[in-house]
Amino acid sequence: MFLIDWGVPSESDRHLTIEHYVDRYIHNIVEATAEHCEVDQISLLGYCMGGTLSAMYTSLHQEMIKNFILMAAPVDWSNRDSLLCTWTDPKYFDVDAVIDAFGNAPPQWLQGSFGILKPVSNYFEKWIGFYEKMTDEKFVEEFVAMETWGNDNIPVAGETFRQFVKDCFQKNLLLQGKMKLGQKRIDLKNITCPVLNLMASNDHLVPCGQSAPFNDAVGSSDRKSITFPAGHIGLSVGSKAHKDMWPKVCEWLAERSETI
Repeated sequence: MFLIDWGVPSESDRHLTIEHYVDRYIHNIVEATAEHCEVDQISLLGYCMGGTLSAMYTSLHQEMIKNFILMAAPVDWSNRDSLLCTWTDPKYFDVDAVIDAFGNAPPQWLQGSFGILKPVSNYFEKWIGFYEKMTDEKFVEEFVAMETWGNDNIPVAGETFRQFVKDCFQKNLLLQGKMKLGQKRIDLKNITCPVLNLMASNDHLVPCGQSAPFNDAVGSSDRKSITFPAGHIGLSVGSKAHKDMWPKVCEWLAERSETI
């Protein structure tokens, strides 16, 4: 298993677009992984925005992907009920002004935005829970680990953020088959490999309604969805997800993979 580390965008990276990440960086990584493993195709899993980018990649380079797993990733922004959709509505949010001013999307601003999606839970209940269990060493160790991870944010390259907000959140071009990366149009029907769509029923960042339409949008006949009772983070690190969901994911993947 290989994990993509994007590095930390600097001021000189502000002009990187989604095309750079999808059709260059991911493509280079997929090719290098396939070469290292001496295979023609690899299985690809994308989480959150990384899942959206991975879906774009698979639509452009289906020949490189054997199985695709979408995890808590948005592809359809037609339902405007979520807070992020409200906040990014062009009536209220001028993404050009933000990126022109800052260059990259600042991590502190992004972190604060995610925090106030659930202010009572993030800024009150969490710390009450910590106070009640702060003598439990195992709890404290896990709490500090999650806090460290959750607050270790990095900037988002300016042009990538600008394009993602405009083309996805505001215009919903991806699911309509109208989104372009450079001269290439993204058509999700080009995805014909087995697809597994993982969603969290309590996800306040990416509601299930933003992910569920993916299965009907792809060209694959082998497609499955799993909706698990967890939040956006719990889907990946929660103990219940590790016990009940991830064994099913591994089984699904094993059935569609070759033993090397």
